[in-house]
Amino acid sequence: MQKSDIGRYFWVLIDKDRTESENQFIRISIMDKVSITSLSSSLSNSGLTTSLRVQFTGEMEHTVTWTRDGGDLPEGHQLSEFNDTLTVRSTDYGTYRVTVTNSVSEDHAQLTLTAEPAPVSGRFSVSWIAVSIMAAAICSVLLGRLIKQKMLNPDIKPQCEDVVTAHRTERVEYRVYPIKMHKVFYIYGGAH
Repeated sequence: MQKSDIGRYFWVLIDKDRTESENQFIRISIMDKVSITSLSSSLSNSGLTTSLRVQFTGEMEHTVTWTRDGGDLPEGHQLSEFNDTLTVRSTDYGTYRVTVTNSVSEDHAQLTLTAEPAPVSGRFSVSWIAVSIMAAAICSVLLGRLIKQKMLNPDIKPQCEDVVTAHRTERVEYRVYPIKMHKVFYIYGGAH
């Protein structure tokens, strides 16, 4: 059978006495096999969850099921309305397998989530890092000039403080300089 054979077929049986039966009909439909076209993962903006999304072709009457490492899904997982997207915590490592079935076929794919370094937040993208380095250089030059003009005391001892970031604790050293002047400097992003 082919797709062109889809439709309703009617028939009437006539026996040898030429007696006709009631009209009978049958509906013929042909289902395509399901075929997974992609399985992808994406990390949420917060970095706390990962979404796995399956895309496939085939008939609308299908079932999508997920497993992790051959067993149950992790605690707290979420499935989309049609089960085509699975959302898990980013720390729920393992091999995820998705199976798509319909009444005539089955297809499956798998994807492994592994530990990766924490992503750099969008607020601290490369451009912001470059701006921070440039600002530090400008401040260093200004401090050097102020020390040279004896407007700052270079003998002030550094102070230390523990700064806790999202992924680690860092020791930060800084100096507090009392400025001996009446002028106020404004530092902007561009050169003046």
